[in-house]
Amino acid sequence: MGDVPGVCIGGLHGLPHYSIGEFFEKGAKKLRKSKKYTYNLFMSFFKERKTPIENIAFMGLMCAVNAVFSLIATLLPVGAVFIMLVVPLGSALVAKLCKAKYLPIYLFAAIGVSIAITAWDFSTTIFYTFPAICSGLLFGFLKRRDVPTALCVLGVTLVQIGFTYLSLPIVKAIYGIDMVFSIEKAFGVETHPYISDIVPSFIIAYAMAQSAISSLFMTAGLFEDKEKEIGKLQFIYPALDILISIISAALIICGVRNVGYALLCFAIYFSCISLFGIFTKINVTSLVIGGALVVISIFVFAIINPSLSPWQKPALFLMYCVSMAISYIANLLFLYKKGNSSLK
Repeated sequence: MGDVPGVCIGGLHGLPHYSIGEFFEKGAKKLRKSKKYTYNLFMSFFKERKTPIENIAFMGLMCAVNAVFSLIATLLPVGAVFIMLVVPLGSALVAKLCKAKYLPIYLFAAIGVSIAITAWDFSTTIFYTFPAICSGLLFGFLKRRDVPTALCVLGVTLVQIGFTYLSLPIVKAIYGIDMVFSIEKAFGVETHPYISDIVPSFIIAYAMAQSAISSLFMTAGLFEDKEKEIGKLQFIYPALDILISIISAALIICGVRNVGYALLCFAIYFSCISLFGIFTKINVTSLVIGGALVVISIFVFAIINPSLSPWQKPALFLMYCVSMAISYIANLLFLYKKGNSSLK
């Protein structure tokens, strides 16, 4: 910046003379240095822990965070549903950043501290915290082994679902509390005519949301991404999307709503993978195919929708899932024909 003649800042009592231009230029430099320092400080939090002290300190911090969340969830039962969505993230960071030999110590310490701080009633810890800690550790461990994100989310979701269903009878046996009914009552939906059909899909969607939050954070550029393409196995995702969508639609139409709605969650998950895949490697042909299929689906939806009962209508959404899957397959085939190395 050039000097502004005749105007200066400073100069009194031995202070240096600055023109206005010099003053703002120096201020800008200091601000850039401050931003860089803050960024480096922030990124240092996500660096791998190498020494025993660094590992123990980081695990202790995450144990404390888990304990605080467990306490808040115990005091605010309704809020627990939302608070526990982010709990797996802390454990995922531990598994990603700390040495593997320390993970069993963290697991027992995190669960122990959470139980201790909610000793008067740790049903919430059993139902929410324990599955969240275990699933978070698994997610971080898989990411550390460079397992593709889509498989990480799917695998951790299945484990989380298993832990949830395992914890239900345990809480019921110890405390006589039906956790599912408690949550239904907290949200005022216990009398909904289809609530029993929706519960399995809610548990699946909740587990997916926990895994997705960890996935979004872990793949947001904070870590070096060494994830490798899985070649022709990419065709499995849209194929599963189509297969699950057909089975789900058939079950919903035939009245097996609880299983049909549960499979609907997985169909939506695989269709999201297909959608991301399309926009990761954009091809005009696949976009045109996908757009045409979506338009057709809208017309079919409008025609069939009035003739279906309310509990059958979610099956129509599966048309969009199939449209995404077909479009993604077209995209992959086009790339494969072009000799894209990532598909070989």
